[in-house]
Amino acid sequence: MLVKINNVTFKNKDPFEIEKTKDQEEKINNLWTEFSKDKIDVFNGDIYTVTNISNIENDYILEIGKAKFADLIYSKKTNDLTIYSLFVSCLFKTKDNYYLVLRDKNNRPNLLGGMASSSDFINNEFIPRICLEREAKEELAISINDLNQVASYKQAFLKVPSTDEKMYPTGVVYIGELNLTKNELIEHFNTHKNELDHEIIDILFYTKDNYLDILKEENTREYIVEAINFLEN
Repeated sequence: MLVKINNVTFKNKDPFEIEKTKDQEEKINNLWTEFSKDKIDVFNGDIYTVTNISNIENDYILEIGKAKFADLIYSKKTNDLTIYSLFVSCLFKTKDNYYLVLRDKNNRPNLLGGMASSSDFINNEFIPRICLEREAKEELAISINDLNQVASYKQAFLKVPSTDEKMYPTGVVYIGELNLTKNELIEHFNTHKNELDHEIIDILFYTKDNYLDILKEENTREYIVEAINFLEN
């Protein structure tokens, strides 16, 4: 579920690392052993999570902490621990009015963006712009600081979990205007494809007239349509 935001502030949980009981630790370890069995591309590394959300008149405060990937897997499968992975994404629009959507290696459409990383913190403060800058470079080989590529960008929405969305991440959704047309972006993508994050296999384009077709895609992210709805209606 998307909500419009006036401002979002990130507050570090104290203590910053997610606290778990010995019983939870044992259950998490057992589940991770089963989950990671025969998987060569999973790693129980540090992740950054949203542990609480509060707001006053659309000014949001996100409490964030550090956990392990195994904690998140456990959280998705039980009500015993509630955490949501922290992410940043951006709905970009081309110079000729096409909305940009990426297709990942699992054939799922999504916006440009990704999960928070330790490199997105300055003096222990999470800076979403840094996360967006990193993801734009990794996934599309563009710089949000280059006006020849990106005309503007701003925070617009917060993706928050609804009651049936325990599996999904929580975070900031930007909207941005590219200084590239659809065809220029396709050429740019094809030129740099071998340099990009291998999670991304293709780029898709939608207009105000056909963006509901995104819902026909398998395992689509419905918040993409929500974001475009806000902008077009």
